[in-house]
Amino acid sequence: MHCGQTFYGLLGASGIVFMLIMLSSLAGSRNGGIPITLILVGALYLSQQVYDILFVQDNVANFMHIVGGACGTVFGFAVRRK
Repeated sequence: MHCGQTFYGLLGASGIVFMLIMLSSLAGSRNGGIPITLILVGALYLSQQVYDILFVQDNVANFMHIVGGACGTVFGFAVRRK
């Protein structure tokens, strides 16, 4: 509880940071393939976020981290050169 309120908004840029991390892992892809860096970074970070959602009680919007990573991946595939 913060200042007598039972709810309040969370602010931060960590979702955007993860979006950029996922976007940068697509930077070196060639011939339409899926880079191993995208798979490794996605799997490791996604598993950490799911663990935090299930077992860690804090005021971090972990689902928004996942959404940011998904947006970065989709955007990266949409704009990369063929």
